[in-house]
Amino acid sequence: SNVCTHRASVVRDVAGPSRLAWEVTVLHRTGLREFVFIDAENGTPVLDLKPYHPSVDRVRSVAVPEWCRSWPEWYEGAKDVEVEGGPRLSADATFTWENFARVFDGEEFWSVLWVTLFYTVFGTIGALVFGLFAALLLNHAFRGQGILRGLYLFPYVAPVIAVAFAWILLFDPFSGSANALLIQMGVTDEAINFFGERPLALIMVTVFEIWRYFPLSFLFILARMQSIDHDMYEAADMDGASPFQQFWYLSLPQLLGILSVLFLLRFIWTFNKFDDIFLLTGGNAGTRTLTVNVYEQAFALSNIGAGAAVAVVIFGCLLTFSIFFLKFISREEGL
Repeated sequence: SNVCTHRASVVRDVAGPSRLAWEVTVLHRTGLREFVFIDAENGTPVLDLKPYHPSVDRVRSVAVPEWCRSWPEWYEGAKDVEVEGGPRLSADATFTWENFARVFDGEEFWSVLWVTLFYTVFGTIGALVFGLFAALLLNHAFRGQGILRGLYLFPYVAPVIAVAFAWILLFDPFSGSANALLIQMGVTDEAINFFGERPLALIMVTVFEIWRYFPLSFLFILARMQSIDHDMYEAADMDGASPFQQFWYLSLPQLLGILSVLFLLRFIWTFNKFDDIFLLTGGNAGTRTLTVNVYEQAFALSNIGAGAAVAVVIFGCLLTFSIFFLKFISREEGL
């Protein structure tokens, strides 16, 4: 459902003096944010205003939706404060334990945490597995090896906004090439909304994460594999070891150290990832992670306290994971 919040702002009428009005942020299910101003005294919409809020350049002459009529109940944490130039409202930026209590009491937090863990764990493991597979393919000299290595790096070096919108166009349910191909092949009778249906949207953003960041794992793993002494592989060939046995008993033990470091780094980076999901889905269709939740709480809903509380929770989760990893996992790998 759509969400409303508000805060008081000093707005300047084009043909009149400044006055106090409620700056209403309407957050739609689609991620669209609209700004409406309501007179603080009589509750009527105020049109043609130039707000001081830096993110709003012009207020459109739109009517207040019916489900936004009860504007005094939207945001109980709002407080009027006296500042130079007239009364304004400061968003609820008081950092108290109540913010953490509200975060953990809400059912939404645990669902968002589960989505974050799914996205992080599978995105990290997938990037490592595909990076390892790519390194194994390019660990042998052949014609065109340099060109293929360069192509492997394209997802990682390309601008994220370019590749994200390329994926959106590719999998668009109305004009996307992927849907057209699936329909022509008879796989499906109707178009699939890859980034708008649960749980497909979460799977798609995870696949995007794997595709975009496996080149980093590929580079580190390939560099480590090329530093392994080839005499061991020649001795294994003479003893009749199969390629899989050579990989399992010779290559993999040598790669455990770099794989551990990559897993730690990719886990932290993926857990903190915001731009990929925000560009692909905006956090809709069951893809809202903790970082997207911080943005929506702090900026979309102007609840700075709740956003800061979620950010502290993110820091605590990553700190706990890092301590556990460095104390137990890395010790076994000799790091």
